[in-house]
Amino acid sequence: AHLGITRLFHRTGGNWPASQIVSHFHSRPDLLAALLASCHLPFLSNGQPTTSFRGEWVVDGGVTALLPLPPLDSCDYVVKVS
Repeated sequence: AHLGITRLFHRTGGNWPASQIVSHFHSRPDLLAALLASCHLPFLSNGQPTTSFRGEWVVDGGVTALLPLPPLDSCDYVVKVS
């Protein structure tokens, strides 16, 4: 699975907001947190402007990349679910 999220602030600085593809998950709860983060709509999802994923403030990946794509050499097919 490849999930797109938008990092709002990054601990090390750099460009923000920034699109990020998450492909590796530490556990089932980590995967579920990534799924929730990848579809977080400010104020609509949980009444908050952001959500937290792995200690960073994030929102829906579509904010910075309408169709976040994984590295194309890592997959044979790409399926968009909306």
